[in-house]
Amino acid sequence: MGQSETITVLFTDIVGSTDHLVRLGDRAWDDVRRSHFLVLRDALRAHDGTEVKNTGDGLMAVFTSVVQAVHCSIAMQLGAQQVVVGGAPVGIRIGISTGEASQDQGDWFGTPVVEAARLCANAGTNEAWATGLVEALAGSQASVSFVPLAPQVLKGFDRPVDVVRIEPPEGLSRSSFAHVDEQAHQRELAAALDYWGSLPSLQKMRAAMVAELSPIAGDVICDIGCGTGSELVHLARMVGSGGQSIGIDPSATMIDATRDRALQAGVAVELRVADGRNTGLASGGCDSVRIERVVQHVGDVEGFLAEAMRISRPGGRIVVADTDWGSLMISSGDRDLVRRFKVAMETGPMAEPWAGRILHGAMLDAGLREVRSQMFAIEAGPGVTAAFAPILDRFVGARLATRVEVDELTTAVDAALDRGEPAFAFTMFVTSGRVPD
Repeated sequence: MGQSETITVLFTDIVGSTDHLVRLGDRAWDDVRRSHFLVLRDALRAHDGTEVKNTGDGLMAVFTSVVQAVHCSIAMQLGAQQVVVGGAPVGIRIGISTGEASQDQGDWFGTPVVEAARLCANAGTNEAWATGLVEALAGSQASVSFVPLAPQVLKGFDRPVDVVRIEPPEGLSRSSFAHVDEQAHQRELAAALDYWGSLPSLQKMRAAMVAELSPIAGDVICDIGCGTGSELVHLARMVGSGGQSIGIDPSATMIDATRDRALQAGVAVELRVADGRNTGLASGGCDSVRIERVVQHVGDVEGFLAEAMRISRPGGRIVVADTDWGSLMISSGDRDLVRRFKVAMETGPMAEPWAGRILHGAMLDAGLREVRSQMFAIEAGPGVTAAFAPILDRFVGARLATRVEVDELTTAVDAALDRGEPAFAFTMFVTSGRVPD
């Protein structure tokens, strides 16, 4: 047995694996498990975790940083939501403990290993449980919420163990676009969409999308997640009266805004309130499909691509653009606060914060041909802090920062932008592919 070290141990487990196996059969269930472990390992790599072993329906991993382990648990929960079986995500349990453990022949032994395994077994579906010591050591450095649970008597231990449930901070667990039809959010979201659309760098990205779509008069184009309709109206002009421009959005608010803009522009569009993964359109009727900044808010890139391919004709074009929040750059303000904000953007409000970087591989996996990707730096200008105000408000509500700290950050960013400095930027990807003939 090797010398002991202080480590943090994380165990995962798939909920209901036996039932899934019986229902799907060996081969189909193995494919699901591979997809599930892929997202878990992506989270490990992103948070400097080391996989120790595969336990069959889960993983054991160790970390030198308790904060990284905590953030990894959130990333794993979010990633697991993207692996769907029978219309629902594969359920996951996670247990985390920290303390002295010994290594022998690549495996780890000791109290934190046993505690993490027991907590994983006791956790509810899609929950991550950790010992009170994990919370104490992570403290305010972890951009999560620790919810106290009743002390647990774990198998093999005489005394109860203090336990907490790890959750994304309240107010940062869902994209603001999930609330788009709530009256209080309608104007701010429409204003935010218009702000981003006004940026020259984003207009350049959208021009690249149009080039990849290659619309001509008479084409049928579908815009999944059409938002307030600015690009749908533009495409309607390009395909002309002999073509058809179809806007799909789950929000009646966004569809109403698109209808108003189309009327003002004097163009005809077809609009549907529908999930972009189930548009209700006929198969093979579209010459091209456009999807912009949808995957980051919803996830399930596979579902959107499958529907886009279904409604496209053979040889049709699919063009997807999305943000990579891991690339966020804020050059002004307190560095510690900026780091906290960056971590929160990668672990909290977006269903898939790395949406941009996964598009290329997802298109190849979906079977699209001639897949190509382009990267665009989106540089914000004056007004970005107002566009980000809803996120910043929830940042304060989640107690990741005080109102004073956030106000100081926005003041610093606004001042830098007024001086012409690059102060707020991120990367977007435009990925296109052709439906097989």
